[in-house]
Amino acid sequence: MKIYILVWTAILYSASLSSLPAQDSKDSLWGRAVEIFSQNDDWVPGLINGRFELLNSQGDVTDLTLSQTKLVLNQANQVESQIIQVIHNGQDVTAKSAAENSSEEDGEKQEFSFEESPFNPEIQDRVSVRLTDERIVIDGKPCVIYEYSLLISDQTRSGKIWLDTLSGVPVQNEFTQEPLPKHVKKLINRIFYRCNADGSFYVDKISFEGSGGFLLIKKNFRGEMIFSNYWRWDRNSSKSNNPQ
Repeated sequence: MKIYILVWTAILYSASLSSLPAQDSKDSLWGRAVEIFSQNDDWVPGLINGRFELLNSQGDVTDLTLSQTKLVLNQANQVESQIIQVIHNGQDVTAKSAAENSSEEDGEKQEFSFEESPFNPEIQDRVSVRLTDERIVIDGKPCVIYEYSLLISDQTRSGKIWLDTLSGVPVQNEFTQEPLPKHVKKLINRIFYRCNADGSFYVDKISFEGSGGFLLIKKNFRGEMIFSNYWRWDRNSSKSNNPQ
């Protein structure tokens, strides 16, 4: 289960991409994506459905974990996670997982953080981007592709971002990180965004795949997290629209 924990906390997101050129090409379309993020950074997923698989060398699933987690406000107006259910290889291990989660937190609850997004306006000085010549259509949306690098604490994330050519709305983000989590040899993360007719914008799904192991034991893994039941968080009040 260690790989499961490491990968899901690493995003939460092949070989490393080449270093980006020194020039930084944050154009008006990128600026629009940053603006869209800043207008929607108070959305919190009320429900997270997770799936994590370990696979053998033939690609067969040898270990399966399904989970449901909800995010709610505590009395201090901080967002915290609560485990609803965890099923490991057909067995309900919810109580054990909840106890382990509580022990790891040691009484401290982390705030729900948007800091690690490359669209966060407060960290644009740590984001380098380069507009490529690539063009692609995703779900009927014409997209341009940016290569980017983001420095976060003691790691660097490098990858590609697809923006809607017409609106600047982020569509997809694919990246890896350096250094990788301990015992993880390869990791690719993909973030899929959703933009609704009312202008609300947030993460719809995160998927990941990679390989890792210890000594001569190698494991391939893959998984996804699907986010739903979004609500808005007023950081300055305890009266957010929080569907507990």
